[in-house]
Amino acid sequence: MCSFYIIVASYFQAVIFSSHQLIAINRIWAVVRPISYRNRNSRRTSCYLCIAVWVYVFVGIAPGVIQDAMYYREPADGPFGCVINTPAQMGWGVTVQIIYYDWPPIMMVIALVIILAAKRKRTRLKLLTNRSGAIALIDTGTQSQKGRLKMQKSVD
Repeated sequence: MCSFYIIVASYFQAVIFSSHQLIAINRIWAVVRPISYRNRNSRRTSCYLCIAVWVYVFVGIAPGVIQDAMYYREPADGPFGCVINTPAQMGWGVTVQIIYYDWPPIMMVIALVIILAAKRKRTRLKLLTNRSGAIALIDTGTQSQKGRLKMQKSVD
C-alpha cells in the first residue's frame, strides 16, 4: 500500500505542476503569436501535448520511484513513514525537485510578465492609432525583416 501511495502522490503532483507549466506556455503562444496559434493549435495538438506531459513526468519520476522500492525504501512504520528516501538518491531528488516542482512556478511568472508586456504593446498600438485617426505602421518586433520591408514599400 505504501508503494501505491508514493507512486500516486509523486506522479500526480509532478503532473499537476507540469500541466500548469504547459498552460503557461500555451498562453504565451496565444498572446505573442495569435495567428500561428489559431492556425496550428487544434484539439489533436492539445491532446498530444497533454499526453506528452504525462510521459515527460513518467520518464523523470519512474526511475527514482523504482530504485526507491528496490533498494532504498525504509519501513512504513519507521520514523519517517511512507515517503521516498531522497537522501539515498540525492542526485535524482534534486533534479526532480528543480525540473518538476521549482521550474513550473517560475515559468508561470515568466509567462505573466511576457503576457503583460504583449498586452501593453497592443494597448500602445491602439492608442497611437486612435489619437491620429489613421493607421500607423509601427515596428512591433513580431515580423521578419523582409515583411517589414514589403510593408514599407507597399505604403510608399
